[in-house]
Amino acid sequence: APDKLYTNNQLAKEGVYPKGGDATEFLSLIKESGVDCIDMAVEFKNAKIDQYDMYFKTDHHWTAEGAFFAFQKTCELMKNEYGYEIDSKFIDINEYKIDTYEDYFTGSEGTRTGRIYSGKDDFSLIYPKFSTSLRLENFDIPSQTQNCKSSEGDFYNALYDMSKFNKGWAYTYQTFLSGDNALKIIKNYNSESNKKILLVRDSFGNSFAPFLSLICDELYIV
Repeated sequence: APDKLYTNNQLAKEGVYPKGGDATEFLSLIKESGVDCIDMAVEFKNAKIDQYDMYFKTDHHWTAEGAFFAFQKTCELMKNEYGYEIDSKFIDINEYKIDTYEDYFTGSEGTRTGRIYSGKDDFSLIYPKFSTSLRLENFDIPSQTQNCKSSEGDFYNALYDMSKFNKGWAYTYQTFLSGDNALKIIKNYNSESNKKILLVRDSFGNSFAPFLSLICDELYIV
């Protein structure tokens, strides 16, 4: 996931040239090591998507729409390069419902400047129309073996924490997977594959991981 202010940043003041931050550094290092990767900034550009349209104005994270686009591109790589079988319904946005809440979210950046200056963001929740059954388990350090919170049900109820879905709150993004934990495990009871996936991520993965859990038996999120 690229930083919102990537190297093509056209919104910075004259004389300010963002370097791309940690994402650029990370990509260059793993490419040197011969590790396969997807640079989502390039994918946005190739699809003629304005990168800013995939990020909140008032927060550094990408939106649910941005995360879903990244999921689609990840699935393309898994299918084309690794022979991973993925039913087309999982990557077809028409197979999902999109609930958009207008002027609902003021993220961590917006709270620093105030809503009068920063404005407010729309906030979308994307979830499958097709049948799902999942279980989310959260673990924290130091009690890694002790389950600190779990939820079970369809995609919406298992993976979206509606107690965090508060209008105007700076951390409404934690609605996705209930925020950050040392380890999360998602079990997909309706899985059509026998695959297990390990996702090593930062907080951008919270909105991305729910979609990834649909194409495997178990998703381990570190």
